[in-house]
Amino acid sequence: MDKEEEKKKRKLKKVKELEKVKAEKIILKIKKEDEKSWPEHFVFRTGAYAGEFGDSHIADTNLEGGFIEPSIYILVNLMKPLLKNKEYTSYWLPDFTEEEIEKVDKNILDVLKHGAEIGELVNEARHEDEFPILIEGLLKEIDELEVGKRIMLPGGWSAPGGG
Repeated sequence: MDKEEEKKKRKLKKVKELEKVKAEKIILKIKKEDEKSWPEHFVFRTGAYAGEFGDSHIADTNLEGGFIEPSIYILVNLMKPLLKNKEYTSYWLPDFTEEEIEKVDKNILDVLKHGAEIGELVNEARHEDEFPILIEGLLKEIDELEVGKRIMLPGGWSAPGGG
């Protein structure tokens, strides 16, 4: 692994750690605020949300570019504690049973997190000798996937600096 690849790997790891800290701070802030002030702190006010859903609106702004994986980690890190908090789920998801909320956690959030992990592997497999190994591992994982289970494979284009 050359110095440039090591630098990219360290940068991605640092971005992931920073995004996790940001998510934890947002959760703490949400817990301290009352419901009336929540709209200011919702996820749609973050760069991660803009990067995921606002492509046509963020061109040529500081929100453009980046990696999808940190956005997924923010979403998962925000949602998991909220889904475990019965006070929040009874208010925001009153029609969901505890069993259904657990399914959201396992069938959506865990799948998204694993997809982000796969995305990181794809971002790291930049050389022609690494990519076939990655594909072979993904094909094996898909082949061994149980009926009814899901796997998320991030798609789209990517540049070495994100995008």
